[in-house]
Amino acid sequence: MTELHISYEDGSFMEFKAPMGMPSPSFCGFLDAILFYGQHDLFIQNFVEISVYRILRTLGLDPNNGRTYAHFHRDMERAFAAFIKTDRFRDPATGERTHVHYFRILQEMSLAKRRQGISQFYFGHLFLQSLRSGYLKRLDWDFCLDLDKRGESLARFLYGHVSKRVGNKPMYQRNLVADFCVR
Repeated sequence: MTELHISYEDGSFMEFKAPMGMPSPSFCGFLDAILFYGQHDLFIQNFVEISVYRILRTLGLDPNNGRTYAHFHRDMERAFAAFIKTDRFRDPATGERTHVHYFRILQEMSLAKRRQGISQFYFGHLFLQSLRSGYLKRLDWDFCLDLDKRGESLARFLYGHVSKRVGNKPMYQRNLVADFCVR
């Protein structure tokens, strides 16, 4: 099994477990494109409808290349099989971290057989709850997509990580070597 474990300075953790293998760095771009076009829809429904052709074209990838299309399918299958385990969620009433939560980003997906056909991506409840509460909304999706197009997956990850934690703080420090371990 492949997994990523992140330990936080307050003693909490987040694990990403991918039994079919980790999605490639391109997966963040695929997800960014889906969220970019569907972010408004996700406030009233739990799914986004979009063609794989549009996702690939948005990222500057050749939507007519069969290998690119196969790569997209492989990454989406790996992401669908993966799950997240964390104790980072706080009880709204007490503010305490009382549970370890297990969830998936994608609850269900229906991939069209043709690139230009419309596919549906259904997101899990906890992912939607985080998006709707503003936790993910603060990201500049245009900037994310620009990093994705340039193949800057590490910069994209760090941008998302830091922008969610900086808030009003004048400085944010992390020991990336000690905190992020891939197994």
